[in-house]
Amino acid sequence: MAFALVRAGLRRFRPQEPHPKRWALLTAGLATPLLCWAGVYLALFLISYYPHRSFNPSGWAFSPDTRYEMVDELRDSRGLIGLDAAQVSALLGKPYYQQATSWEYSLGMQPGFSIDGEGLQLEFQDGKVVRTSTHQN
Repeated sequence: MAFALVRAGLRRFRPQEPHPKRWALLTAGLATPLLCWAGVYLALFLISYYPHRSFNPSGWAFSPDTRYEMVDELRDSRGLIGLDAAQVSALLGKPYYQQATSWEYSLGMQPGFSIDGEGLQLEFQDGKVVRTSTHQN
């Protein structure tokens, strides 16, 4: 198809060209792999792209399916480290899974090839958050 398009373009815009088939074959042969690579790259980008948003307590509470958009900023700011259980509960709400030394919050389904949702795990020591991590559920 690329060959036919290039050859038609050469015939129309350069009718004096002595060998339009050769130029069309060369151009199509070089352009086709590049266009295929660009198409695959674009498809992978669109599948895996998601917006990153700043952490917002009301957005966290009312949009549990899109918490993955906010978790990077929340973890990178290290704003949870050092908070006690009452402060974490006031900021993030009730965890979906709670043990004596760790809490987990659901982050929703991140776009991509994953079939499991993600979770945010907070580890407590002496009543304060000492470590945060994300993982596949």
